[in-house]
Amino acid sequence: MWIFPLGSADARVWTPIFFLGSNGAAGVEDKLEAMARDCLGFAAVWIAVPTGGEADEQAVLTAWAEAGKRYALTPKAYVYGSGRGAGLAQRFTMRHPDRVHGCAVYNAKYWAEREVTERIEAGPEGRPGSDEPGVLAAVPWLVGCGVDTATQGAAERFQIALAEAGCRVDYLDWMQGDEDTAESDGVPSNAMRNALRFFAECRAAG
Repeated sequence: MWIFPLGSADARVWTPIFFLGSNGAAGVEDKLEAMARDCLGFAAVWIAVPTGGEADEQAVLTAWAEAGKRYALTPKAYVYGSGRGAGLAQRFTMRHPDRVHGCAVYNAKYWAEREVTERIEAGPEGRPGSDEPGVLAAVPWLVGCGVDTATQGAAERFQIALAEAGCRVDYLDWMQGDEDTAESDGVPSNAMRNALRFFAECRAAG
């Protein structure tokens, strides 16, 4: 994992931002610092968890605890997942909605529209974990998927399912700013800027 601050070194409290991606986005501190200055507007701690192996919810919680030893963290985080990491971001947010300010997911290999629908149909008593009535609905989402890709339909169904669950959900296709997905560091610039702006909007909205 990689943990480093984004924002003023004098901040007393930091908001975690998790990046869940194939390589954890190592070595991109300068790039992200510049993006944060342009898009974020609050002190955050970048916590990158590689998902190329068997990373799961516990890996996120372990990284969260480790970051908490170094920084005074807010009790809620923002979650960004790309590719395989987008699946983990979906699962973590739906399992721990009370710990997530907002979730941005891009180019997922798997979209969890069925799980969202099942949670709606199960009602409050059938929802797992800490998802009490209304908690999942309080989490805003940014959903991104490539145009004419094999998973585009599933991404759109996932967006609809979230909306039916009461979530605020924005949809972003690749043509709206994710054309540079081939960058070697694993953090497409436009995708990340959109995610950081989305997180800033979530914070401003309370």
